[in-house]
Amino acid sequence: MPRRSSQNNQENINEQAVNPAQETAAQAADHAQETGNAQPVNETQAVNGTAANTEQMPVFTAEISTLRPESGVLALADVKVGELMTIRNVKIREDDYGLVVTMPRTRLPYSEQYKDSIFFADKAVKEKFDQTVEKAYHDFLHLQNMTEENAEDMEQSGEMEDNQEEASGMSMGM
Repeated sequence: MPRRSSQNNQENINEQAVNPAQETAAQAADHAQETGNAQPVNETQAVNGTAANTEQMPVFTAEISTLRPESGVLALADVKVGELMTIRNVKIREDDYGLVVTMPRTRLPYSEQYKDSIFFADKAVKEKFDQTVEKAYHDFLHLQNMTEENAEDMEQSGEMEDNQEEASGMSMGM
């Protein structure tokens, strides 16, 4: 009989021990309230019961829409953020330190000031966004250069064929 009692006690201890990875958002909120360490819980955490560190980085897809639309701007890009939204008119500029990605801006009412329409709270996400836009710009320029080189090669090969035809036509006639 004593063995049965110790087994029940062990089961009670196991039920009380909660693995932090399995703790739900509600349990975490209750624990935080009890200990005074309240932290905000986002919607994903509340629904899935996951930790904040497991959130994934959004997928960015950039496409260059216009080259040199205005003075000081190298290009405009449209950036798709996963399946969520598209940010239009992202400007690519060049300064002393290299390329700079500038978010679309909105003019503030009753003043001459402008403010970014999009703000990234996480610096790592902003850096990934900028890298995606810069890569799209470099790829676009590379593709454009390749297209121009192919056009020049075709023109040169066409001129060479014309010259060969003229030369062979002259020698046959003589």
